[in-house]
Amino acid sequence: MRPSLKIETWNLLSELGRTKSLAQAAERLDMDLPAASRLVSSLEKELGVEILDRKRKPAQIVTKSLELFSEADRIARQYQRLLKTAESIKHQDTIKPKRILKVSLPANIDRSAYLNAFSNFERKHSGLRVEVLIDAGEDGLLNGAADVAYFGYRPTKEGIAWIPAGHNVTFLMASRSYLRRNGTPQSVQELRNHTLLLRNSSNRSFSRRLENRDAVFEIESDEKVHFEDAYSCRTHLIAGEGISVDLVPSFVADELM
Repeated sequence: MRPSLKIETWNLLSELGRTKSLAQAAERLDMDLPAASRLVSSLEKELGVEILDRKRKPAQIVTKSLELFSEADRIARQYQRLLKTAESIKHQDTIKPKRILKVSLPANIDRSAYLNAFSNFERKHSGLRVEVLIDAGEDGLLNGAADVAYFGYRPTKEGIAWIPAGHNVTFLMASRSYLRRNGTPQSVQELRNHTLLLRNSSNRSFSRRLENRDAVFEIESDEKVHFEDAYSCRTHLIAGEGISVDLVPSFVADELM
């Protein structure tokens, strides 16, 4: 399979994943709707996967293709980082090297608010550049991989200075289609009758313990649980294939709206 070289294709697919509408995605990218449709058709042929069901008017996203959108978004974002890196390389001989502040954020978090804050911080401190890491953990702070880290839990190792950042909570989320098919759990014990989507143990704030005031539910290994990364949990949640346990709400902000 020949790789697609048109970054606008991935930008379009990324927007399509956010808006769930080809017309809206094309409008956001200032692209003609027929041209956008041709790009999607070309990508469908290249990948051998149907993305839009054109038998419906307007065309609807094919559920099985939802996982493609997070990958397209990742490619589009990486390309923007590539452009930024290339720009810095072109000017590296004329720009004084900056000090780097390495900040670690959890993988399961919307970064838009943080990235805006980091950009404002860099503008105020021209000699400093913020570098974002993912889940460096306590060891990352202690060995110098990260300078500052945001945790979803209280650090326990000696040598780490920390301040509370307020409550960090999640809530169970499920699509309407899932609840129509399986019903709505009325207690934590009823979760045993449902498929749960839980971030796997590779994330540093992993826990099998669910709490709702005095009610506690320990997820056992034989429960109907999909242990996956955050993007996979999000994909299955949107597709109506289970109840999300520990996704941060901002991770699915567009869907919640």
